[in-house]
Amino acid sequence: MADSLGHAPTLAKPRASVEPVVVMIEILAALAPIFLVIALGAALRRAGWLTDGFWDGAEKLVYYGLFPCLLFRKAATAPLDQLAAGPVALTLLGAILGTGLAAFALRPALKLSPAAFGSVLQGSIRMNTYVGFAAAAALAGEVGAAAAALCAAVMVPSVNALSIIALTGLHGGAEGARPTGPRLAWRIVRGLALHQLIAAILAGAALNLADLPIPPLVDPATEILAAGALPMALLTVGAGLRLSALKEAGRAMGAAVFLKLALHPALAAGIAFSVGLDGAVLLTVMIFAALPSSASGYHMARRMGGDAPLLAGVISAQTLAAAVTLPAIILLLR
Repeated sequence: MADSLGHAPTLAKPRASVEPVVVMIEILAALAPIFLVIALGAALRRAGWLTDGFWDGAEKLVYYGLFPCLLFRKAATAPLDQLAAGPVALTLLGAILGTGLAAFALRPALKLSPAAFGSVLQGSIRMNTYVGFAAAAALAGEVGAAAAALCAAVMVPSVNALSIIALTGLHGGAEGARPTGPRLAWRIVRGLALHQLIAAILAGAALNLADLPIPPLVDPATEILAAGALPMALLTVGAGLRLSALKEAGRAMGAAVFLKLALHPALAAGIAFSVGLDGAVLLTVMIFAALPSSASGYHMARRMGGDAPLLAGVISAQTLAAAVTLPAIILLLR
């Protein structure tokens, strides 16, 4: 079994004779290091060995530098003919839309303010791409890592568009004036066009589709930077957990955890099986559907007038719960 950042496709081709308990051990052996690194990040933050300024800078470095390099390289070298891009996109977009509609349906019962609902919606549809890449590489090898880039290409723009709609279209964001029509459309387009992860994926995909190699100087530089993306990313995930926010757990937080970790993967599984996904691609799609939310939603909530403390609690609760739900969902998939 490969480690959490390895490339061996251990579970991509399962043996029918393997006992469920052995399969569960293999899954835990692959995922446990990922959550241990996250726990290490949380412990380092709480111990105070590194300053808050370090963690803030590290998070920005990962988000704006290291991880875009990783996405760029995976998109540029992905075996596109093996990824079933259409069914993957249909599965992920269908699950996001279905979960979003469920969140809207629950809003009256939860009696949420516009700001709180924006955070619940973000917590219901966003995914922690860092954890997804690490898990896909560990469980599905190179094909899984390539499929993870495709999943990110589908999910990043769609969840960002819905988040912008929720945070600005419903209550006007931090400015307080609700944008409509062209103004709202412009905010969405601007937010997506300036998103570094989307730009990195598109740049890599353009090289791939044109059958061009990564330029000589860019290739080794991005390879070095990409190598540090996942270890640093997982540490910052742990450092970003706000366990104190769990004390304020309520119906809104519980709804976001249920929608993201139960309903979302259930919808994805139903669509994935109906469109014929299988193998490493199916495994990767389900990993991404079952991921907890990411800290990027917290920063967006702060900038755009959402309920940031609520979302901080949602992210922390989902990350802790995913240590149990993610391996369980993968075992059920097997």
